[in-house]
Amino acid sequence: KTFNTSAYCACKKCCGKTNGITSSGAKASSWYTLAAGKGYPVGTVIYIPYFKDKPNGGWFVVQDRGGAISNSRLDVFMGTHSQALQFGRRSLECYVYM
Repeated sequence: KTFNTSAYCACKKCCGKTNGITSSGAKASSWYTLAAGKGYPVGTVIYIPYFKDKPNGGWFVVQDRGGAISNSRLDVFMGTHSQALQFGRRSLECYVYM
């Protein structure tokens, strides 16, 4: 499945807060946390081949929601705002494991 994928960090601009706590109550972490629409329950594992060479090997876990996140969008948590901006928005192939 192809998702419209963007990135975010724990800053006030991205989240409106700075504590890094996701909607699931977990602390967001780089190369792990993903925000997805309500059609994907918290704990859903999603593999994104684009990130296969990153520390997580491309594997993420849905831990967060977002006001603009629908079931066709994903938001990847990144460590800094500049990383999130640099990533921008991309259409990426993803594999969902529920």
